[in-house]
Amino acid sequence: MRSRTRRRPEPKMSPKPAPRRGLLSWISNLIELVYVVLRGDFPATRGIFLVTLLFYVAESYAGGVFAPEAMIRLGALNAERVHEHQEYYRILCPLFLHYGPLHLSLNMLAFLQLGTLTEQLYGSARMILAFLICGACASLASMQMTGPTLAGSVGASGAIMGLAGLILGFTFYGKGPLKDRIRDWVGKALLRGVIATFALGIAIWMVQPVVDNAAHLGGFVAGLALAAAVRDPHLPVHRHTFGLAGVAVALTALSWGAMAADGAEAVEVMHIERARDCEAGLTPQSPAPFETAYLLVCAIESWRDAGQADRAEAIALQSVKLGQTSPSALQYAGSMLIETEASSEALILLNAWHERAPTLASANALAWHLLTASSLEQRNPERALSLLQSFPTPDQTDPFEAAMVKDTLAQALFQTGRIDEAIPLQEEAFQTCLKSPLSWLQPVQLWEMRQRLQSMRRARGSNR
Repeated sequence: MRSRTRRRPEPKMSPKPAPRRGLLSWISNLIELVYVVLRGDFPATRGIFLVTLLFYVAESYAGGVFAPEAMIRLGALNAERVHEHQEYYRILCPLFLHYGPLHLSLNMLAFLQLGTLTEQLYGSARMILAFLICGACASLASMQMTGPTLAGSVGASGAIMGLAGLILGFTFYGKGPLKDRIRDWVGKALLRGVIATFALGIAIWMVQPVVDNAAHLGGFVAGLALAAAVRDPHLPVHRHTFGLAGVAVALTALSWGAMAADGAEAVEVMHIERARDCEAGLTPQSPAPFETAYLLVCAIESWRDAGQADRAEAIALQSVKLGQTSPSALQYAGSMLIETEASSEALILLNAWHERAPTLASANALAWHLLTASSLEQRNPERALSLLQSFPTPDQTDPFEAAMVKDTLAQALFQTGRIDEAIPLQEEAFQTCLKSPLSWLQPVQLWEMRQRLQSMRRARGSNR
């Protein structure tokens, strides 16, 4: 005898709220929404939201929320790595990664609104399944339609667009008593939001390709397809739905495990591949000096990041010995490496620059490196002082450039024990930069100058 299955009870949809205007009302509604989610009324939405926040914290510990290394380490989507290295975990892991606080905030704001509505309409199991299926389809679409990027593609926006497609699809060809109410309640606003998202994404992509429109499109189409497959969300949830949701969650958990095991190796491979690409561009026919310097610095830093410091130093030596690198390129590259961990490479390039085109600028850059190198073995204040004293006092040059030289000279005198001579020079350099019309553009440099001056004064006081 065929037994009848009971229909899922129709969820109690609250009437459409009266519009509340003003920024404070908007913030109040947002806080109320977050509170409702965290309270536990929407367990699926709450779980995805909390996992995303945990991944954001992990990004901070893995190198920073803007660092390409952190994104690759935690599973950012990269088609080459999926195809060539079989890193299939990169299909699901990107749904929980975000590039900076603004990216996270915008996506989570949209997700909390669409996630709660989807979960209220379709139930928790279907909502989790829809989010993961749409996110996976977004990743697959991105792999097919988007070119490779250094950090890869990250963000939940493809899955979120899938939830938007699911709800919009229900308002177009769904069944059940809530179809008209959902259409009147959010249909027009949601459709405008989807159109605006695609339009804004295309506009930004035309200026700078930082928006993954392919992922948005893939997720949205997947959402529409799911709406066509489940036209009446109030039919009983089939037992296979729970099984599929469990499989999707298990695959996501396995993706996290694979990412934890293989992510570090992926970062190392990324650095090696980038180093080789930059090194390949260092030919005798290299174009402008700045581009040559960029390729040289890229190769050096990438080999160092890959743990191959010997290879990085060999690249610097090769660029100098072959004589193919112009003094201007050596200047740019050496200056870019001064503030990094590449002390030996910076010294090689700055030495070569000063030997080929000895000027006050080259002497000042080399002297500053000899005073502040991250490697103590590279520091040589006596040589730095000798380099600067071999040139006349730079009072007739640009006042700001003269202040930079005096700042370096003061540090050389200070580190060689000549504190009384160093302090007047440091004060003069600081006051010149402070009075410069462009001083407001260099607050960090001014603060560091002031700190050096105070250190000299404290050292003089302690010696008396």
